[in-house]
Amino acid sequence: MEPKPKPQPVKPPEPVPQPEPGDKAEYAYVKVHATQGWQSSNLQFSSGDTLSISYHSGTWTGDIDGHKKGHPGGDAPHGPEGPASERVKAPTRYPLPGEDENCLIGRIGGGQPFYIGRQISKPLTESGILFMRMNDEDTGPGLGDNAGAVQMQVRLPRA
Repeated sequence: MEPKPKPQPVKPPEPVPQPEPGDKAEYAYVKVHATQGWQSSNLQFSSGDTLSISYHSGTWTGDIDGHKKGHPGGDAPHGPEGPASERVKAPTRYPLPGEDENCLIGRIGGGQPFYIGRQISKPLTESGILFMRMNDEDTGPGLGDNAGAVQMQVRLPRA
């Protein structure tokens, strides 16, 4: 059994960017559930596209039972950046070890997971469908003690 990592200092959430007036880009809104593993956005991206995702609405938690019972490890509902009360780095059994537990992560196709949190904008070096999920383990209590969902705004690639 791995020891529980020590909490890290909390950083304030970054402001969510809004589309510029006159922005002709198209957006899709994708709901990501805390109780499910990798979830398809059904949005196809190509190498060279810029992936731009930002938080739109919703909250989730990685330990609703602990929170309701007042356990110290209980996780109050929060946004896709992870719990604001403490930052705990995910152990090796998580999809993206070393990144915050219970944050939003993504991957393109079957590629390597990456941090999304409240927002991301990055050029892609791979092609495929965008998948997203909470950074939580699939075994043990894992996804089974989670609750809620976050809705993310995804800028669609130009045709």
